[in-house]
Amino acid sequence: LGIEDNANFFLELSGDKSMINEGNSQMICKCLWSFACLGLLDNKDYESIVTSLWRKIISMPVDAFSIEDLGQLRQIYTCSIIEGVDLKLDIIPPALRAKINNVRRIKTQSNAHKDIALLLTELGFEYMNEVSPFVDDENANIFSGGDEFMAIDLANLKDRIAIEVDGPTHFLGDGKDESGKTKMKSRILKTLKWRVIKIPWFEWKEFNNKEESDKLNYLKWKIILISNIMRCIIATTIITNKSW
Repeated sequence: LGIEDNANFFLELSGDKSMINEGNSQMICKCLWSFACLGLLDNKDYESIVTSLWRKIISMPVDAFSIEDLGQLRQIYTCSIIEGVDLKLDIIPPALRAKINNVRRIKTQSNAHKDIALLLTELGFEYMNEVSPFVDDENANIFSGGDEFMAIDLANLKDRIAIEVDGPTHFLGDGKDESGKTKMKSRILKTLKWRVIKIPWFEWKEFNNKEESDKLNYLKWKIILISNIMRCIIATTIITNKSW
């Protein structure tokens, strides 16, 4: 999902009560998740449909939900707290919350992630792998263990820098347009005061046959651009090669 609501498609949908009356758990989860991906949870025009759908979905039997549904419910509720400033969703019932907490994301690291991590170590850039964005944040206890579904690939906790290594699944088709889920995560991180560095697969791919020094310069450039305090600048060398 990477579409924008320029044609008010979702606004038209919000006036259709059939989803509330007839929608099953999967349909309602995906509808609410679409609102969250598009950043519409803070829009007053959608408040009625969102709260009605949410009230219905959390009243369903816990066995009605797939693992994907549970992950989406987790993200919807998290987004509602962080982005839905005036939106007050009903609290998730204990049995459903427990089931959501039991879902665990399969953690995998791409070769690009591993390569970039090694290069960051060489640069002296301090980071941790797969960090919850809610570290030291009042929202950390929304769900047990923070939210690994929005875990930061490489996080510098000291300066609150989030490095996201975005592979092809973060984009629509084979293109360069970010998916709705990827856009949502970036918004959440920025709202939580993380400075986000994006390393998309198509940029990193350009370095496949280049020297390590070129890769290091690319990463230095990315970090320097996002940093506005001197201690975040890990090199004083002027970067002259900007072929990327």
